[in-house]
Order: sequence, then C-alpha cells, then structure tokens
Amino acid sequence: MCPLGQPLYCVKEYEYKDKPRIAHWTKECKSCPVQEYCAKSQRYKTISDYGNPSKIRMQRKMETPEAQEIYKLRSKIAELPFANMKQNMHLTEFTTTGLKQVNTEFKLYAIGHNLKRIYNEINMKNN
Repeated sequence: MCPLGQPLYCVKEYEYKDKPRIAHWTKECKSCPVQEYCAKSQRYKTISDYGNPSKIRMQRKMETPEAQEIYKLRSKIAELPFANMKQNMHLTEFTTTGLKQVNTEFKLYAIGHNLKRIYNEINMKNN
C-alpha cells in the first residue's frame, strides 16, 4: 500500500548491489501529489525484499538514524575483540572441525584475549 492507501502492484524484480529488489507502482503514481516523498527521484516506489520477516524488521530498524548511531557505538565496543583476534592473534580460520571443537577453540582464543587485556590493565596500574 502506498502512503495514500492505493494498492501497489509488483512490476519487476531485479538485483541491486547483490540484493533482491522489487519495484511496485500503480497508475496513480504519475499524478500523485506525494510522489517525490514516496518514490524520491524515481517514478515508482522501490521496495527491498530481504526474505526472512525478522531480517526485514531488523533492516527497517537499522535504516533509522537512531539505530545507526547505536550501531556505531556497538561497532566500537563489540567488534574490537573480534578484530584483535583476527588481526593480532591470527585467527583467520579454525584448525578443528565440528561445531563443538570450533566453539571450544574460539573460547580458548577469547580466554587468551581476555587474559592479555587483564595483564595489560595490571601493568598500567603498576606503572
């Protein structure tokens, strides 16, 4: 449905930046007073199809400015340990196979990362 309550019909399906997209429009789009708001620079409304409903909800949530600000903070806090393990501890692939063994191996890397952080904190306080 468009913002004015008109039903939108699927016109074409295509991929843009490796994501499936669906173009929807109706004949009323051409004379619509809110076309610039709804369709922006295009003639019709384009809707992204992300498949899974929970994925769709998350994608729509992440399009809001508030969620993008929160994600910027999260990326600084939560992503750094993974980046450290990958870059400095050379964890680019696991040497074991199977979910249980890989999980154990990752936990050992995480323990090593945390011990290194604790050691550095203690040394900073002593200096």
